[in-house]
Amino acid sequence: MNIYTFKGTLKLSAVAPLLLAMSTYANDCSTIDNDKSYKHCDNQIGWYLGGELGFYQTNINQDQINTYYEETGFDASTSTIDDSAFAFSLMAGYQLNTYWAIEGSYIDLGERSVSFTGSTEDLDAFYDNVEHVYPESGSGLSLAAVASLPISDNFKISGKLGYWSWKGDYTTSDANGDVGSDSIKGNDVWYGAELNYRLNQHIQMYLTAQRFKLDRDENDLFALGIRYYFGN
Repeated sequence: MNIYTFKGTLKLSAVAPLLLAMSTYANDCSTIDNDKSYKHCDNQIGWYLGGELGFYQTNINQDQINTYYEETGFDASTSTIDDSAFAFSLMAGYQLNTYWAIEGSYIDLGERSVSFTGSTEDLDAFYDNVEHVYPESGSGLSLAAVASLPISDNFKISGKLGYWSWKGDYTTSDANGDVGSDSIKGNDVWYGAELNYRLNQHIQMYLTAQRFKLDRDENDLFALGIRYYFGN
């Protein structure tokens, strides 16, 4: 019994220093090259600023727009539709640790337009109805949680879940000028994924894909972004 007890104690004594050494290695950035290591010395912790620029598309087509015109009870058809544009966002966040961050941002999904032709005997009523039909877009403030997982010393993959308060303003015009306007707003959940690359201890580059659901249309965003971390 004494022999088995002694062996058990020796085994635990060997594991404890190993765990302590691993913990120290994972947190002591002064002992290793701390410029490029998510797994061993992640000093991209604390406050950061960033921004992203990308391509955004509303998931809608001419047939759907024409269906919406039919639902208004007026004779109109789409001639052209611009359902995509450049989009951008500006952000500020706090990286709690390697795995979790909280991020606030301003998101602008860019402009949309649709051209249509139609016939009516009541022009004012016609414009009052068709001015509400367009590819949806918007801008506003968002708050998101970001969960990340290191896959190498330089790369992380991240998932994002955000709450977005947005607004979209629309104008209808003919050859003589503006003939109507509409404004919509909402509060919706959006989600996305990122592939992050650690350029150095302060700068992170990333690619992102995000999906937004506005009042009626789903919308997809593909963007390139950058974050600057202020920690040492």
